[in-house]
Amino acid sequence: MLDNCEHLIEPAAVLADELLARCPKLRIVATSREPLAIAGEHLAPVGPLSLPEPDAAPGDALTHAAVRLFADRAAAADPGFSVTTATAPAVIEICRRLDGQPLAIELAAARLRSLPVDQIAARLDDRFRLLTGGSRAALPRQRTLRAVVDWSWDLLTDAERTLARRLAIFPAGVTEESASAVGADGGGVDRRDVADLLAALVDRSLLVLVGGGPTEERDGPPRYRMLETIREYGTERLDEAGELEAIRTAHAHHFAELVEEADPRLRSSDQLPWFWLLRAERENVLAALRWLVDSGDAERATRLAVSLVWFWALSGSPNDALAGLRLAMTAEGEADPLDRFIAEAVVEITDDRNAQLDLRELGRRLLEGLIPLDASRRPLVSVALPMLAWLADEPEQAEVLLAAGSEHPDAWVRAAIPLARAQWAENAGDVEGMREHFTAALEAFRAIGDRWGTTAALNGLGGIAMLDADLERAEELLTEASELLSEFDATDERSMLRLRLADLAYRRGDIEAALRFARSASDGADLSSPEWAMAGAGLSRVLWSAGEHDEARTVIDSALATLDETSDLERPGIGHMHALVKGAASMIALDDGRAAEAADHLTGAYPAAVGSQDHPIVALIGVAVAALALHHDRPRDAAEILGAAAGLRGAEDPTNTDIARLTTRLREALGAPAFAAAFEDGRGLARADAIARIDPATVPRAR
Repeated sequence: MLDNCEHLIEPAAVLADELLARCPKLRIVATSREPLAIAGEHLAPVGPLSLPEPDAAPGDALTHAAVRLFADRAAAADPGFSVTTATAPAVIEICRRLDGQPLAIELAAARLRSLPVDQIAARLDDRFRLLTGGSRAALPRQRTLRAVVDWSWDLLTDAERTLARRLAIFPAGVTEESASAVGADGGGVDRRDVADLLAALVDRSLLVLVGGGPTEERDGPPRYRMLETIREYGTERLDEAGELEAIRTAHAHHFAELVEEADPRLRSSDQLPWFWLLRAERENVLAALRWLVDSGDAERATRLAVSLVWFWALSGSPNDALAGLRLAMTAEGEADPLDRFIAEAVVEITDDRNAQLDLRELGRRLLEGLIPLDASRRPLVSVALPMLAWLADEPEQAEVLLAAGSEHPDAWVRAAIPLARAQWAENAGDVEGMREHFTAALEAFRAIGDRWGTTAALNGLGGIAMLDADLERAEELLTEASELLSEFDATDERSMLRLRLADLAYRRGDIEAALRFARSASDGADLSSPEWAMAGAGLSRVLWSAGEHDEARTVIDSALATLDETSDLERPGIGHMHALVKGAASMIALDDGRAAEAADHLTGAYPAAVGSQDHPIVALIGVAVAALALHHDRPRDAAEILGAAAGLRGAEDPTNTDIARLTTRLREALGAPAFAAAFEDGRGLARADAIARIDPATVPRAR
């Protein structure tokens, strides 16, 4: 047994090699922080102790070795200590921040003789001062956390120490490329030696090889992570060497340049590897942004935050985008006027704290500000401009900007223009326009290789196929869209697509599949978000059809409560959600025999739907209003309202379960000829008259 032999690694290796050559039956066990590197050596790496999830319950936490070790040593220091609901969060934080390292955990547990566990967790930012007082019987290098790391650090060569301290500023680990860009040149580190130095630091247990790519499932360059304790130690050494500011700046510049390079590639056939690369570098990028802000580099900070917007969109992380833009706006100094304007505009539009925006005035103001700023160098802005004109109720200007976008030098912008046209056609209930533009967008995005745009077009065409009652074609299109979208991490978009798949299964009578998709959509959304409220509304309708009435009532009540916290109907998209959720609630209430409550929901849903300027949303409320009219024994009114809804939608939508059921009941009540006549009277109304006909206030109540 050669125990703890890293400080004598070369003579230990020579001795072992000599003995093994002369004694064929001999077996040697050597413990060391690096391999002996001799023939016949079999490595058995000893990793950190297993760690629980941050929010694990006490019982679950104690199934992990790190927590069990802490609990055992803590009970020795403080006999009354145990891992309970009160202490588990601090214990888990300690074990995770100490990376499951046994000696560090033992030293932390020993501190319970003088500090409560939550104070130990709070003081880990100064862990080297905190974690002292190990066993007097231990070797000096094992009595304090600093001594442990000092021992390993002193065994490094000068070049290894230089690179190691520079890599300490990487919170998300490094690749050879990023290590070379930030850690090499100067101080005896040559770029050509970085690969060998990284391997040496892995051998010496200062770095951990964490995979061959951004995630275990995806190919990519090897990534190396430094344990948090080593990072803190290395940062101290970097400061002592007088390099901290320069290396932080080099780190920030490298990742700012990486994001700028990635941004256009996220809208190309290369988007998937670049998306997952940015996901892997997320904490490095955020650290770069914070340093640029702290150092007063407003130009780079704002450019970085704006360049990240599309990445956050693909990630389904609007709150991260908002936080990054807000942070960048606090940086001192001058920023690029276009980037500054974009940052301010996105924050103003999306920030829930800005109540009751006048969207028409906002659209006009943003247009006036953006057009003189040469927005063509930001492709997303070129797509946003016609949308702003539409928001400002300037259709002629919107058309001019759409035409300009169709001639844009960026192929992604040219592909996005028919997608925008398709969405406007959908809002107007123009099914043939939708079909034309979604088809053009699909062809263009497929040619580019952009999965996001392809998914959006497939989703739109899937919706049209459902209106056409071609459910097999709808399934084909939506399944392809789901498969493409699953390659990203866009939680909100996946939730909405799963709701559409739930609707498709519901139409086909497959309640089990509909329930599975609807639950998946609900589970994938943030419980406090309006998006979850919409997913919950969809789930509640499927639950009701499945006979799970108690759960359906609970889910729709939760969705309504969540939505009530977002009362600003002027916020983009919120009107849609209010209409959808309250429309679902009204149908459940009506089926449950609570007609007055259903009418109250529709009274709130109708203005929200009209304010959305989305005619299919208004039509959805119309179906519920028709059901209410039939409940009050007004079948002709119901048939006329159902026809008005079809006119606004642009199609009858015969496979929609609510419409099919209502149509059957109305034909029975009126007779087929009278129903058809009333339906056509409603469908023939002008748009403004159709919208007015759907108003629930016009439904006479049964006497």
